[in-house]
Amino acid sequence: MRLLERFDARDKWAFERIARAHLPYLDAILPSLTSAADKAALWWLVTGGLLMTGRPDLQRAALRGVLAISLASPTANLLAKQAFRRQRPVPHVIPAIRRRRIPTSSSFPSGHSASAVAFAVAVAAHAPLPVSAPVAVLAAGVAFSRVYVGAHYPGDVAVGMAIGLACGWGANRLRRRAVWELVKPRWEVLKPDGMDTGPASLPADSRAGPSADPSGRTAARPVPWTGAVRPDSVRVTRRDADAV
Repeated sequence: MRLLERFDARDKWAFERIARAHLPYLDAILPSLTSAADKAALWWLVTGGLLMTGRPDLQRAALRGVLAISLASPTANLLAKQAFRRQRPVPHVIPAIRRRRIPTSSSFPSGHSASAVAFAVAVAAHAPLPVSAPVAVLAAGVAFSRVYVGAHYPGDVAVGMAIGLACGWGANRLRRRAVWELVKPRWEVLKPDGMDTGPASLPADSRAGPSADPSGRTAARPVPWTGAVRPDSVRVTRRDADAV
């Protein structure tokens, strides 16, 4: 308990130092930046821009970033905030020009910081430096802005960033097949009578795409994303997932 009290005292001391800092050039930027990150709107905007480029590496980075946020946001906002209840900082120590609406949820940890860092870490693993560096700067700005506008203590932001780092790393570690299993549509395979579509009926080199099998077996082709194959003679129809 004494260690927690010491940490809390130092955390509040650091918050007060930042609250009393006079940085006019940041007053015009950080309050707007922290508002833009509400409900991850800023990161959805960045995701849309990356998807519209048409470049596979940037599109992959955007989708991994969204996946990272989908891990970090519930971890910080639904799990950690419920487990650790902490009051928000006192708003009157923040200059009026910097104040924004303070949420009523627990101060610990910072959900904005968790989502920002998770997105930046996931994007950095797939996007080139000219793209990932500005995203990282935005994420750092969002994290610092949460203290600057009086929404969080520095310790809240530090733990939120740690959660984001872990979730961003975890999103990048998921295999493509694992991601596909989360979002794939449901398929109905209509198999002709007497036809064996099991592994024994597939060509040995089925991953190479449609090909003729010297043994006379049906050629196979890959199913998108999964790495699996299916014979050309099998008719596959896609159903809406809700209708199944």
